[in-house]
Amino acid sequence: MEVKEARVESKPVLLYVITSASRHGAQKYVYDMARYAWGRGDYDVRVAVGHHGDLVERLTAVGIPTCTLGLKREVDLTSDVRACIELAKLLRDIKPSVLHLNSSKIGFTGAVLGRFLRVPRIVFTAHGWPFEVASTRSARKVYTAMMYATVRASHLTIAVSGQIKAAWDGTGLLEKITVIHNGIEIPSLMAREAARASLAFSRVSGISHVVSIGELHHRKGFDTAIQAMALLGRADVHYHVIGDGNERPELERLIERLGLKGRVYLHGARADAASYLAAADLFLVPSRVEPFGYVALEAASARVPLVATRVGGLPEIIEDHVSGLLAEPDGPESLAKALQRMLGADDAFRARICSAARSRIEEEFSLERMCSRTYESYWSVQRCRPRGEAGC
Repeated sequence: MEVKEARVESKPVLLYVITSASRHGAQKYVYDMARYAWGRGDYDVRVAVGHHGDLVERLTAVGIPTCTLGLKREVDLTSDVRACIELAKLLRDIKPSVLHLNSSKIGFTGAVLGRFLRVPRIVFTAHGWPFEVASTRSARKVYTAMMYATVRASHLTIAVSGQIKAAWDGTGLLEKITVIHNGIEIPSLMAREAARASLAFSRVSGISHVVSIGELHHRKGFDTAIQAMALLGRADVHYHVIGDGNERPELERLIERLGLKGRVYLHGARADAASYLAAADLFLVPSRVEPFGYVALEAASARVPLVATRVGGLPEIIEDHVSGLLAEPDGPESLAKALQRMLGADDAFRARICSAARSRIEEEFSLERMCSRTYESYWSVQRCRPRGEAGC
């Protein structure tokens, strides 16, 4: 009798692609999604990244295969063309069943290539729109056209906030966009005194410590926060910023000019910055632009009172006077007023705010909720039909 070998069916490939490997919000999202999908076991999960960096190291450490495309975050014609060729070759070689694109630059390239190469499911997650932060009118037009093409070419676009989806009102694209909010695991926190000692907080009693976390660039609004501290005019309130970036020299000059040395501190980047949240008496998100905001989720989950600007997806996280306080963006006076209100609130008000914020995170913004809803979308999104058939 002839014995036939059992046929082993290979798993369909799920490919995540992202431009940058630095540790920011979109990279955290890809790491969390890839790890979740890897654990489910339905797909052969791969990740392609523009260049080697922290994300590659973290994925490799948990056993998820990665490759780099030689793509830079900024525009560079030579590297962009080379990366396009590399991505096309990768798509031909591994033939993904699902191509999940992240970040605007690779989103446009990947969606167009994916359509040309007949990838069955193309999903694009919009973590923000580049045309909303473009510095010139011509750049806004170019970015708008690119993002329109990206959404059209993708079978499904996931917006991480309702505000991101709303940017396409009146364009006919809304039916191709669904909102799935970012979600987090509750961060592990350092003990309060250990966190304060590590950041060299003043040991003088009676001082309230306000903390922010983020890159030091214009969109994050740290200059507005520093101006608000000057307007607050309270020696018993210290402001601490954890993060680094190209705006640091300018912020240091602003601190000096406003006479805030000894009250405002730039601590630089710290690994696992969210673990320091227990050090804070109040957490501040002073952003001018914030598509959603992982740091707001982390602070709320840590039961730290929150003050944030009324921009982007932040009002979808924080209900004013219920789970935090909202101030106007780019407005030092509004921010100072909100800080004063929270710092002067009684214990009962602050406890109620923190409890409501934590409950909202657990109910609406858990990592499990984000990952499961996104993963389910891979199965529900319209497939491409074989060549020669209409549709798709």
